[in-house]
Amino acid sequence: MGFGKAFGFSILAFIGLNFAFFLLAYGIEGVLMTYFASISVYPSNTLAMFLGPIVSAQFPLIMTSQLTAWVTGTFPVVAGDIILFIGYIVAPIIAAFLSGRFGENKVQAFFGWFTTVMICAAVVAIWGSIEIAMLGAPLFAILAQILGSISIGLVYAFACGSISLLTMRE
Repeated sequence: MGFGKAFGFSILAFIGLNFAFFLLAYGIEGVLMTYFASISVYPSNTLAMFLGPIVSAQFPLIMTSQLTAWVTGTFPVVAGDIILFIGYIVAPIIAAFLSGRFGENKVQAFFGWFTTVMICAAVVAIWGSIEIAMLGAPLFAILAQILGSISIGLVYAFACGSISLLTMRE
């Protein structure tokens, strides 16, 4: 039962925190209604709301370039971007922490978080592949979408999986 609790709490926390930070960031910027209106045209935008950093394949590159621009003063600091940046870091950490707290042993704690991230990465890979295939993209682009999503999931799984191992109560 420890695996079920670890998985359940981590997936609820991950999706819930991503959604909360997303609403907060876009609400502060004042573009929340515009974003919701765009979902009818681009249904994949719903993935960004719930799965946050797993969807943003270029999250580290984008944040590095934005931080550099903010430091040099060439790009205005937007509160929504900062909140989204914090959410992309905080949501996986808290979800992994909860997985560690509710797992009955280290294996259940780690695989509760690992399963959470890999399910999210699989959803992004499948949805993105279907979307790319409908646009008539070559097989190489579809495979790149799948490998990119799964590799991002693996990075988050192992990086934050250590948190679930460290917070495991004995």
